[in-house]
Amino acid sequence: MNLISVALAFAFLGSLFAVFRWMFAAAPRLALPSRRVQAKQLNEHCIIVPVFESVGSMQAAELACQLAMQRHAEVVLAYVIEIPFTLGLDAPLPGAEERAWQLLQHAEAIVKEYDVQVESRLLRHRKTEDAIVELAREIGAETIVVGAATAPWWSLSQIGSTVSSLLQHTPCQVVVAKAP
Repeated sequence: MNLISVALAFAFLGSLFAVFRWMFAAAPRLALPSRRVQAKQLNEHCIIVPVFESVGSMQAAELACQLAMQRHAEVVLAYVIEIPFTLGLDAPLPGAEERAWQLLQHAEAIVKEYDVQVESRLLRHRKTEDAIVELAREIGAETIVVGAATAPWWSLSQIGSTVSSLLQHTPCQVVVAKAP
């Protein structure tokens, strides 16, 4: 081995290290413009809980109840049926609606154990996160409590796309209840 081959080997390894470091670096954190609801529109006595078919969602309902008891607030449970773009928003989906009402009733039972006021809403929308953001703006909710499952070991993302979108686009605070 001569000096040139050693230098080339180090240059190759250095450039390989730089590429991997660039690929796996965290995205820069940018300050997002504030999208707060006007103070007169903010309903401090309303907490929204998006309901999904997951353990994290039910843990989010429990956390929302604890917050609601401290704030004397109402919990609004919201299940979103995502309607495909190939169907109209009013297309009948009896199986999905029946499953949605079952999940809402289960979450409602959890909330009633805490003796907190509860309201259940079944929403039909193209995207879950957009429906939740619209609901938050409509009722002026102060908080959204959303459950997030633990990412599998092979996943590079730490939270799901729905939770990530809610964190970026909601007009109120978002509390993430991470499931074990």
